[in-house]
Order: sequence, then structure tokens, then C-alpha cells
Amino acid sequence: MKATDDDRREAAKSLRKYGRDALKDGSLLRTLKDVTGADSWRHVLLALADLIEPEDGDA
Repeated sequence: MKATDDDRREAAKSLRKYGRDALKDGSLLRTLKDVTGADSWRHVLLALADLIEPEDGDA
């Protein structure tokens, strides 16, 4: 997945929302899965890395 500027903005908006409210089901992992659309903690980390600094091509 190559993150776009829109992806980064949407993730930041969601993180700010959760930052003001509560974690999804009280779980940081569930919250990050919801924000990134990932299905495992590994994919959460890869999605966050891609949002921070996208790589060219598939890694």
C-alpha cells in the first residue's frame, strides 16, 4: 500500500478523534487496526510506517 496525502490526513483525523475520546473497545491495537484498516498487529506497523514514510514499490 502506498499512502497518499489523503490517507495520511484521514489517519491523523482518526487518531485525533480517538485521542479526544476513548480507545476502540479499550484496546490500542483495535484502535490502530480501525485507523489503518489493517487486520493484524504486523500490518498495523507496516501501515503506520507507510503513512510516515512511503516506500516506492512493494516491500
